[in-house]
Amino acid sequence: MAMTMILSPGALALVMSCVMGGVMGVILALFAGGKSSKVGDEMYIGGESERVLRKPLPSAVALYWGLVKRAMGKLYITLRDVVHSGRLNEWCAYMASWFLLLLLISIVVAVSIASVYSGW
Repeated sequence: MAMTMILSPGALALVMSCVMGGVMGVILALFAGGKSSKVGDEMYIGGESERVLRKPLPSAVALYWGLVKRAMGKLYITLRDVVHSGRLNEWCAYMASWFLLLLLISIVVAVSIASVYSGW
């Protein structure tokens, strides 16, 4: 049998905050418990230590970023130099250009959808 409770907005906010705090506590405990294993950071060499290798291989994270830098080198350099230069002026100009491009794309899509549905 279901039970319905009618709560005031303040009591409802308190109950929901306690529930979300409990959920966050469980997630934090699970995350903190599994953090010590560092799965994926060390190399797998079939159970051997890394000392048996003459040249240790890079980790998967290093391989991924190496491929990203090689495949999209110009974009990476632009992002590294312009966005992360520390100058607010450059960052604002870079982000404004991207936002303008996204705005123009959204306007074109909205007008084309409106023209399809209005029968232009």
